[in-house]
This record gives sequence, structure tokens and C-alpha cells, in this order.
Amino acid sequence: MSIVEMLIATAIGLFVMAATISLFVTNLGNMRRLNTEARVNQDMRTAAELVARDLRRAGFWQNAVSGTVTDNVTKTTTENPYVAVSSTTAGVSNGEITYNFARDANNALNTGERFGFRLLGGVIEMLPDGVTWQPITNSDVVTINNFTITPTVTTLPTGDICMKSCAPGSVSPEGTACPTLTVRRYALLLRGTSTADNQVARELRSSIRVRNDQFAGVCPL
Repeated sequence: MSIVEMLIATAIGLFVMAATISLFVTNLGNMRRLNTEARVNQDMRTAAELVARDLRRAGFWQNAVSGTVTDNVTKTTTENPYVAVSSTTAGVSNGEITYNFARDANNALNTGERFGFRLLGGVIEMLPDGVTWQPITNSDVVTINNFTITPTVTTLPTGDICMKSCAPGSVSPEGTACPTLTVRRYALLLRGTSTADNQVARELRSSIRVRNDQFAGVCPL
């Protein structure tokens, strides 16, 4: 074999090796990107599902039937102490929402029955006990840039369930408003980017229907 032939063979070998190394590096980069995307998707989806599942319980009351019964002697109705839901204005990216639901049957709102979610420093935090906020997303994996909760509240008249006429918006002879049912929905928007690669960005949207509708008002006696 001549020197020229050896040089040609060496050049071809180096070219094949360079192409192989380039293909290996490209595949390795693609695998790392897919792994990063999977971790970001998993972290954000888990957070969104946790928010949706817990928020659906807002306003739960073990003695909810008491809110529809009026004492014939005192003319009073027990109100649901857990019904309030407070959220930041729609469109605010660093959103926060707080709500309540009962863990006992004492008809009293305690500190341990206050809950919430908020965005702070790129991390979504949960309030599980009314005292301490705890992170539910991993800042080493994903940075949350947008956490927006937009409420939609629909109030429906339910005076037709009363034995005596009670038109929508009117007041009963006892001085109380006619019955209404408030249905609450929340649109969740979640945007985040990978902490390791800001080219990896994801967006999640979810519609959350609070299961415990808010009943208010009293039928005329």
C-alpha cells in the first residue's frame, strides 16, 4: 500500500469518525432535551392537578344542610362559615388564591381549615394548614413565570323551590333575601421554563369547578 493510499484511507476514516461523533453528540443533546421536557411537564402537571383537586373542595361544610333550614322561633339561618374564596385580580401573573373547607363538624372556621396557593420567586407554594407555605414545584427543575387564576361566578335564583312565592332579587317578609345558588369556576393558567434550559417552555390551562355551590337566602315562611 502506497503512502497516498494510506493518507486517503486515513482521511476517510477520520471523516467517518467525525460524522459518528457528531451524530452521537446530537443524539445525546436530543435525549437531554427530551429528559428536561419530561421533567418540566411532570412538575408542572403535578402542580396543576394538585391545585385543581384541592380547590374543588373549597367551601365544603359537613353541616351544609343547616344552611337551608331556618329556625321557626328565632327566624335565623345558619350560614356556611367556609364559603369565602379570595383570589388576586384576573390577569395578575403572580397569582394567589385562598379558600376554606371544613375538617370537623363544629361550624367554626379554624386556622387549620384555611388553604391556598401562590406564586413566589418562581415557585408555586401551597398553604396546607393555614400557617406555613410549602413549595410544590422544584426550582431546580422548572421556574414558574405565570400563575393566573381567573374566577367566573354565576348566581342563579332558586326562589322557585319555596312554597311561597319569592321572586329573584326580592326580600321575604322576614327581611331576608330570596334563595340564590352561586356557582364558581376558576380558569388556571400556568407557564414555566426549564431552569437548566430556558429554551424549554411549557404552558398548562385548566378549568376548575368548585363542587360546593354557595347557597344563600331564606324562603318566606
